[in-house]
Amino acid sequence: MIFKSIKKVFAGTLFLLLLLVLIIGGGYMALRSPKVQTRITQYIAGHLSEELKTTVTVDGVDIGFFNRVILEGLYVEDQRGDTLAYLSDLHLGLRYISLEKQQVYLSQLRLDNVKFYLRKYEGEEKLNLQFLIDYFSVPKDTSSAKKPWDLRSNSLELRNAAFQLHDNYVAEKTRGADYKHLDVRHINLLADGISIDEDTIFGNIRKLNCIERHGFTLTDFQGVVKVSPKELKVDELKIETPSTLLDLDLHYTYNQWTDYRSFVDSVRMDYHFRPSKVNLKDVAFFAPALYGLHEELRITGHVNGTVSGLNARDIILEYGSGTKLLGNMDMDGLPNIQETFLYLDLKRFSTNYRDLRSLLQVNGKSIPIPAT
Repeated sequence: MIFKSIKKVFAGTLFLLLLLVLIIGGGYMALRSPKVQTRITQYIAGHLSEELKTTVTVDGVDIGFFNRVILEGLYVEDQRGDTLAYLSDLHLGLRYISLEKQQVYLSQLRLDNVKFYLRKYEGEEKLNLQFLIDYFSVPKDTSSAKKPWDLRSNSLELRNAAFQLHDNYVAEKTRGADYKHLDVRHINLLADGISIDEDTIFGNIRKLNCIERHGFTLTDFQGVVKVSPKELKVDELKIETPSTLLDLDLHYTYNQWTDYRSFVDSVRMDYHFRPSKVNLKDVAFFAPALYGLHEELRITGHVNGTVSGLNARDIILEYGSGTKLLGNMDMDGLPNIQETFLYLDLKRFSTNYRDLRSLLQVNGKSIPIPAT
């Protein structure tokens, strides 16, 4: 009797275990199905649409067991019904995660065909992104200091991204850099060694190129980057356009992010130029006073200070067919070139009539100078 009872208990336990395995296995297989994963994700997107009072949709999702996520066709509208964000594909590879240690290490993060459109509509003070910031904002807990998350990624890649920023309170410019109406397309980025340490971001940009709507083309951008609320540092920086090639170390320092709003006076710059060449046509895109100049400027040396108070030491400048300057210089008053004071301590300076005439231009028109 005892043996039979044990046998029945064993058989019943085995049956329950098999049933549990089937339930768990069936659930696991269902969750492994891209169709089921997509339905769950679309349900979440629908819930977010109701919460945010806008449209959020997802075409498809495929989640591998703990280490891979593929998201397809993510679309988000702003509360005016215009496109805020879209991406055709997101590929995420998870290398390591620890909720206890607050660590997330990715092997890969790739975003294909990302579109991000920021707008400030007439009648509104904030950008169309503000409703998302408000929804996902977490009230600050000042009662105790919390350990920040440790986020890292072996690789970050953007393919064919686009970014727009339009402020409807400000009229658009017809040429040059327009920071109130940015439209940058064909953005391709490849970076590695990405990490976030509290409020500081580190990374190695291997490739970055893009095209701005007014014609400025960035062919390549490379460098070892550090970004924080106090500094922006790029070592071994290489910037290339179809007519410019810069090789330098760059270091910006400031007290807070908002100092960029008054960049001319508040951000201190430090450039160490290795032999480089820059076409003044590219500079004119950001400094309209130089519009009409197309000559190449060759530069080596150390430049530091703010835009309004700039210093150059051990500088070598070469321009045109016969202009060369060696020495030190200080400039006070930029960006207003007509009210700028220039102090020179020259070891050597030579020029010619042709170079001077090409330099003395304002908005593409030459200032007359005597031939003798």
